[in-house]
Amino acid sequence: MISAWDKSLDILSRAEHSALDLKNKLLKKGYDREDVEDTIRRLCEAGYLSDERYARAYIRRNLASKDVRLICRELGQKGIRLTPEDPLVSEVLQEEEFSEEEALESLVYRKLRGKDSSDEKERRRLIAYLQRRGFSYRAIQDAVEHISV
Repeated sequence: MISAWDKSLDILSRAEHSALDLKNKLLKKGYDREDVEDTIRRLCEAGYLSDERYARAYIRRNLASKDVRLICRELGQKGIRLTPEDPLVSEVLQEEEFSEEEALESLVYRKLRGKDSSDEKERRRLIAYLQRRGFSYRAIQDAVEHISV
């Protein structure tokens, strides 16, 4: 069997992972818990594995389609506890010049492209879609009203 270290490098060569994600993948593949934990520690020390780097990339990748609160919840499921007020999150939002209103409007335009924005069924679908993306109802209402004008 290939070592946990080599398997980890193989996995990380394809995509960045959180420490918890990588640990779970290795355990699922049958590696010994102590060996996995030692491998995770060594990868972090060597700079091959970084929850902060992963979180920054994850936030950037999802900003255009999800609310920051939902992104933070998803990161929590990956073992990275952040809040929208966390300095790391604020820093990434500032670097990306993120605006929730602009992101929401962009999603609304994209979803309504070629559809009748006055159709009530279409509006309900749009609102449900945006709520699943983590946006607040108030922000969604503002964006939908802005588009309809």
